[in-house]
Amino acid sequence: MSIVAKSYYDVKHYLSMAGFKEPNMRHGLRRVPLSYKIITYVTSAIILLFLTAYLYLQALDFEISNETLEEGSFFSPLFFTSLGGALLALPLVVLVVWSIRRTFVQPVFIYVHMFLHGAGFSVLASLVASGFTMGSYDFLIEFTQSNPLSFYAIIHAPVFEELFKGVGLLLMLLSLPFFIRTPHDGAIYGMLIGFGFAFTENVQYFVQHGNTAEGFVFLLFMRIFASLLTHAVFTAATGLLMAYFWCKRGSYSQAFGGWILGYVLAVSLHALWNGAASIGLFLVIYVLMFLPMFVGVTVLLRKTAAKYDRTYIQVLEQYDAVGWFSSKDYQSLFPKEVRKRKLRFLSKKDKKKLRFLASALSELVFVRLSIEASSKPEKLAKREEEILVGLYSYQKVEIDEHTENPNKKPAYGA
Repeated sequence: MSIVAKSYYDVKHYLSMAGFKEPNMRHGLRRVPLSYKIITYVTSAIILLFLTAYLYLQALDFEISNETLEEGSFFSPLFFTSLGGALLALPLVVLVVWSIRRTFVQPVFIYVHMFLHGAGFSVLASLVASGFTMGSYDFLIEFTQSNPLSFYAIIHAPVFEELFKGVGLLLMLLSLPFFIRTPHDGAIYGMLIGFGFAFTENVQYFVQHGNTAEGFVFLLFMRIFASLLTHAVFTAATGLLMAYFWCKRGSYSQAFGGWILGYVLAVSLHALWNGAASIGLFLVIYVLMFLPMFVGVTVLLRKTAAKYDRTYIQVLEQYDAVGWFSSKDYQSLFPKEVRKRKLRFLSKKDKKKLRFLASALSELVFVRLSIEASSKPEKLAKREEEILVGLYSYQKVEIDEHTENPNKKPAYGA
């Protein structure tokens, strides 16, 4: 029998018999391990420092060779100008992600982790792959009578860049699969990896080609409003298909199959974009295809976030019917607009608890939907019970009238 059909009071008795007399806030609920966070941040910092040193020396060498700096100089204005140009794109990244995310369902660390993977590992691995494989293309270039730069842009760059960006999604699936609960999540993770990759690549392009004011302004427009968005679309395709197959059956093999399909689609889109740019048609293909595609994906993700909120309420009502929750436990979390109005009256400590509660309820809904779709739900049913036990022992934050500041009129007019 599903845990949904079990009485809350029966499980409460079970908990008492099992020794769960004191509330245990962590029992059965998913958190990102501290060791995982430390490894992620330390590894990303080392890679980004290496890339920074590489790009800084590249900028110095370029300025000295063009006699804009004296021999022996160690300060590179070109590098800091390039870095500043790349940083101008970050507000756009934050705005896009903030508008389509599902508030508090995923830890902020996951978003940072995906961005750092794109900005660090993906770029470094692509540079290393270029260094090892460029010479091996001579036969193919001669056989096809291709322009070496065009061959690199249309074949090499899409294949390796999308591969190493997609590796971040696979690592996420293998290490933190419980944070991939909907196709929406996979698409956002892919977009963040693409944004991160484009950020570091922008610095590189500004260093290599932005030595004049006219060239810098042109690159600024092209890289921020074109390449930044297209990179996000490429990897979002990989993440969307991988997460779709993962959420459909909870099978790693099917999720990997979805990743392969998404990777092929991402490579194809990337090759089309680079091919159009190599023949001077990038603006046409951008306006007619990629910009509408990015806007369409963003709008779709924003609408699906609201749809998932409605689905969450419908699923949690099943638990409400047998006494697991009261409506106050979850209706204050969904939809996002209600949640945002209530949050302003909570302390920082209670907001942290609420984020954890929202994430736990999100996983509970994912597991319930997976049970209904699975032919072998035994393991999922066990996980469902673990979450419910954890939620029972967790000191929930009740966002009710008593959490509001009685001396301050709510800004939303309640």
